[in-house]
Amino acid sequence: LYLFFLLLFFSFCVLASETSEGKFEIKAYSSEITIGEPLILEIHAISNTPNINPNNGESTTSVKMDTLNLLVTQKGHKEEIEYKIWPITLFDNSGKGLEYSGFATILWGELDKIFIFDKTGVFNCRVGQANENINSNTIEIKIVPPSEKEKKAMSIIKDYHDLKFIEFGGESTPDIVSRLEQIVEQCGDTMLAKLAAARLGIENTKHFENKYSENKAFIEQYRKGEIKDPLIESAKKYLSMAYELPDEVPIRENAIYNLATFELFDSETKKAFAIYDELVSKYPQGKYGKQALRDKKDSQEYIENHQDLFVVENEQSQTSKPLGVVFPILGAAVALIAIASLILFTRKKKLNKVE
Repeated sequence: LYLFFLLLFFSFCVLASETSEGKFEIKAYSSEITIGEPLILEIHAISNTPNINPNNGESTTSVKMDTLNLLVTQKGHKEEIEYKIWPITLFDNSGKGLEYSGFATILWGELDKIFIFDKTGVFNCRVGQANENINSNTIEIKIVPPSEKEKKAMSIIKDYHDLKFIEFGGESTPDIVSRLEQIVEQCGDTMLAKLAAARLGIENTKHFENKYSENKAFIEQYRKGEIKDPLIESAKKYLSMAYELPDEVPIRENAIYNLATFELFDSETKKAFAIYDELVSKYPQGKYGKQALRDKKDSQEYIENHQDLFVVENEQSQTSKPLGVVFPILGAAVALIAIASLILFTRKKKLNKVE
């Protein structure tokens, strides 16, 4: 009898393993990176059975992966080192809950190792899921020496807390922020500096929201130029720098969404709408890509319903031009600040709550 139940249990385990089986496929943004540069991976998760939302019976549009590991072996060596891939979101490509994909920025290791790839060489990399016998294909990554600016950027990093803040934000210290600012100022054209700029821009935007969201006189004060907060200038500077990140870097979506809002504050509707279009085109399933579609639509409708504000007279030809061709009149500027305030102080806070 004992043997019977033992065999029954074993059969159940095998069956469970087969039914939950799936696979991962990975592809690197670049097969050659420098020491201190992140490995950007596109990760595809393919399931044999659909992922169904129990609340509505429909396939889930996204899944959060928090049990993935990067398995690294240097070519010519036998030891395989495992690093945790911090939580990422994959989006449904099939519409049936079977295939999900997304990007991961892999830069830092655990407490005792700041950078994963801290020496030159050729490495074989694959992705596995913790506690599951599911592994991806293996890709080859070549690590090359850093430039002088990249060396400088890495030397400013104190420990893994700096890199953790770059990736996730949240709690920081003045010292961490100061080090990130140094990297941006001194190593501007490096990948690490652009990542630091993205985080600083996002965090400065949050500080700006918290500082002025309850100020009912904000629109009038901003229009009169009475609010000359360095947060505005620094946030836009950092976010503009983050715009140069590769499309595949996850933090870029959040950063350029914030940038579009600041363009509205400055009455730069063409620039703002161009960024919204880019978000919709490049990140159609992303949180900020979806919100950009709504923000642009609402802004356009507001402008169409208030055409009397959004017209500028050309003194030479006596013809009117739409907003964005020349500088807007006073009323249009106030209206745009109102739109930007709504986006920044109301909608953005709701988005931040689910980050």
